[in-house]
Amino acid sequence: MLITRNVIAHGHKAGFIVVLGGCIGVFFHATLSALGLSFILVQSARLFETIKLLGALYLIFLGGQSIRRALRQKPNGPSSLNYRALALENKTGWKVFLEGFVTIMLSPETSVFYLAILPQFISFGESVLLKSFMLASIHAIVRLVWYSTLTVFLARITAMLKRPRVQQWLEITSGATLVFLGLKIAAARR
Repeated sequence: MLITRNVIAHGHKAGFIVVLGGCIGVFFHATLSALGLSFILVQSARLFETIKLLGALYLIFLGGQSIRRALRQKPNGPSSLNYRALALENKTGWKVFLEGFVTIMLSPETSVFYLAILPQFISFGESVLLKSFMLASIHAIVRLVWYSTLTVFLARITAMLKRPRVQQWLEITSGATLVFLGLKIAAARR
């Protein structure tokens, strides 16, 4: 949904930047797992809940931004895609990158995934950090290919759907989905 929201709001470049941020975030989790910090996160219920709530609040914040942006847009006014593309070039690139990175970084589920999966592929005597980075590289490449394909697909659809009412509906829908996911994560039990 984050990629969808950014492609709609800022164009395909923003989608690729979000993907890049998420891929870098994968290496963050691989490092935590290799250093054993993911184990601490899984064992500490309070820390797990804190990270989970931070991630949920972040998704709710991003969803709220989409909804607010959609409600400020005039449904019968001109499309704001050109303005948004300029905003991306001027200042939003890092913001969009950080959205992708922070979303992955604040995902306790990703930490648990890396703690559960990575050790199964590391043999005794191997460099844990090196092997973790190698496996994270594979994961990052898969993410890059899959989400880049999604970005291209969304960019083509968005180009066909430049009508302001459709954009407004998509912003509200993607924003509401992010808020829903944030609330669901916040309410989920360990």
